[in-house]
Amino acid sequence: MDIVKQKNAYFLSHNGLGDNITSIGAVNFLLNYYENIFFLCKDIHEDNVKLLFNNKPVIIVAFDSKNETNHCRRIIHNIRDNETDTFISGCHTSYLKKKITSPDLLKYIQNDGNYSVKYQHIRDFYYDNNLDLSIYFNYFDIASNKISKQYYDDLKKYKIVFLHTKASNIEIDLDIVIKMIILSYVQIKIYITSLITIMN
Repeated sequence: MDIVKQKNAYFLSHNGLGDNITSIGAVNFLLNYYENIFFLCKDIHEDNVKLLFNNKPVIIVAFDSKNETNHCRRIIHNIRDNETDTFISGCHTSYLKKKITSPDLLKYIQNDGNYSVKYQHIRDFYYDNNLDLSIYFNYFDIASNKISKQYYDDLKKYKIVFLHTKASNIEIDLDIVIKMIILSYVQIKIYITSLITIMN
């Protein structure tokens, strides 16, 4: 079946950088139904979000992160084209409504398949827009560029751990994490030493 693409859609979800990453599958899927997606994000994340959708017809609409609700409301309410759909999820559903008119997309039947997630808010973000977890997993894709491939080749020989230590509303104290790792290591070492002693 051929999908007839509509011109534009706006996409608004929670707006931490991690939430923007969570939305990648949804946006990639929706590009099957729309020529362009206007993706709302906080001004403080704009440069990073542009990299997430590099070489895709995704237009980043940055708003003032210190006045999120008012700016998002204004952006969505100023859409004048009746054929432009709006995908709204997360905290923004309390004051904005989604609008989906794409006939082909309206035929889509939610089906998580065998997928599940530990964090329910991810499923909720997708379900708010009549999407599902199969889209979250199957359409997640960040294009690699020459620089990222070079970094990967240079660093793949090392064991590197990436930690998400700062969210919009909390920051993890790395000193505590390091102490926990050291304590765990010491406990494992003591346990192994005890086992060897018992076995001997």
